[in-house]
Amino acid sequence: MTNLGTFLGDVLLRVKVFGLAAPEGEPPLQQAQLSVVGEDGSLGIPVLKGDTGDAGAPAAPFKWQWPSLDSASELPTLTNTASDIGKAYVVKDGGGTADIAYWTGTQWRYFVDAFGPGLPGPAPDITADGELIDENASFEVVVSGTAENPHLHFKIPEMPGPTGPSGPWNLYDSTKDRDAGDIPVWNETESRFEPKTWLEIGSFPRVRRYTQPESAFTAYSGALTSQLISTMALPALEYAYHVDVHGHVRCGPGLLSSAQVGVVVRVGDQATGQIVGKALPEPGAGARVISPHYSSQASGQTGYASSPDSAVGRVAANQAQTLYVVAQREAGSGQWYANQVDAQLSVTLIPAEG
Repeated sequence: MTNLGTFLGDVLLRVKVFGLAAPEGEPPLQQAQLSVVGEDGSLGIPVLKGDTGDAGAPAAPFKWQWPSLDSASELPTLTNTASDIGKAYVVKDGGGTADIAYWTGTQWRYFVDAFGPGLPGPAPDITADGELIDENASFEVVVSGTAENPHLHFKIPEMPGPTGPSGPWNLYDSTKDRDAGDIPVWNETESRFEPKTWLEIGSFPRVRRYTQPESAFTAYSGALTSQLISTMALPALEYAYHVDVHGHVRCGPGLLSSAQVGVVVRVGDQATGQIVGKALPEPGAGARVISPHYSSQASGQTGYASSPDSAVGRVAANQAQTLYVVAQREAGSGQWYANQVDAQLSVTLIPAEG
């Protein structure tokens, strides 16, 4: 080491080094400059620029390898041979960009973030059509038009495929709410089905029930054999139905009378119509309970019984009828009565079969 003078001691410094460039045209600097403040120092040294060196050997061309790798740990072990030198892999970094790993023959060189997301391109306006071709021909797509307005023409072999799922038939209005129990009904105007409830359908065969209040009854007191005390209109429906009658009327004998009073319900005529309900006569006063009853002691009617497809107790389709409630003295003699108070009739119309 050059003799710089008398040694005074050691100083531990943290030095920042700067390059000093000589102005163009002047000789290069031949000395360095050190400035010290406390334990910090700044060192300026000449920056020397030499002559341009010889060109290096060209790198091997990139030999792209596929597929891309998810991390550098997946890079293979390669050799310093012509078959391996230049192999390059795209290595994803998980952040939306990717690096390039290039094999020099002795080490991997990395080009960090060489690939990244580009700017969104214009959305193309794609049109397409197609045709069926012979089933033995190959599927083909003919592309025409521009990149901005491409047109795709599909040539599809005409061969049957597997049965697909059922699609909409457009036979019903899907905009209308449908509830459990609704029935699809054809709408002639719209040429499609629409959901309807039983009540909305109206003419669809269903059980209907009607009641006759006491205000529809007429009180009677006298000595006649029978007396009409109420009538009830039955509707004309598009289907035949059977009449099921229940009810009650307060009846009884007059003073010093032995009359036993009952009630009979007929359909069609108050005297000769089919019996559909009856309350048996009883001695004394009280409620006469009407229940379904079809037979009578008339000739040939003792075996009358109602069934789903029978004519007994049946009202034909599209025919209105009337129920007649008649109170009658069936035994004894003298005065009797039938009250309006608490009188009631319940009539159920049951769709007939056949």
